[in-house]
Amino acid sequence: MLRPERYKLADQSEEPFDRQTIVTVSIAIEALLLLATTAWCYFGEIDLRALFKFNLATLLWGISAGLAISTINMAILYLSQKLAHRLFIFQSMHDLLKHEMIPIFGQLTFADSVLLSLASGFCEEVFFRGVVEASGGIATSSICFGLAHLPSFYYYPYALWAFGVGLVMSFLMASTGSIFAPVAAHALVNLISINVLRYIKT
Repeated sequence: MLRPERYKLADQSEEPFDRQTIVTVSIAIEALLLLATTAWCYFGEIDLRALFKFNLATLLWGISAGLAISTINMAILYLSQKLAHRLFIFQSMHDLLKHEMIPIFGQLTFADSVLLSLASGFCEEVFFRGVVEASGGIATSSICFGLAHLPSFYYYPYALWAFGVGLVMSFLMASTGSIFAPVAAHALVNLISINVLRYIKT
């Protein structure tokens, strides 16, 4: 899931940061998440090694879930254009895309999208589905995941959607016993989303 609050100031009239800054800030945040995960595991005596098992079935589960979530994302994108004037949920999503996401992620290159998708997919899933879920359970990890995608309260429908996606990621991990299933799904969702935003921008 994409998190525009990292890069944009509260005032929507502000210009987003340039491409290099976006990439640098994003990688730095993912690195900090990974560092926080490592520290949490050490001081909280949490062993995640059992989750790091990989096989083809795990990858296919992740890819399938990522494609399903992305399909719903595209439906939300379409409905936000058609129904923005009728329902607040779609107005909020429309404004998020127009004022936050497209100006920011639309300027990235394809190589940027691959790098950021892989980094966010791995680091965020190890953090939320790894240490947060191990410490507080599925509900806590999903709530935290949703809150992490809340730029401001006006965009709470997006945070609710992220909460739902968080539940799906937890189900993936529970079903496969591997962190790599939600990692693959998360990375694929972000890769598709960023490149759709790039296409819209151009």
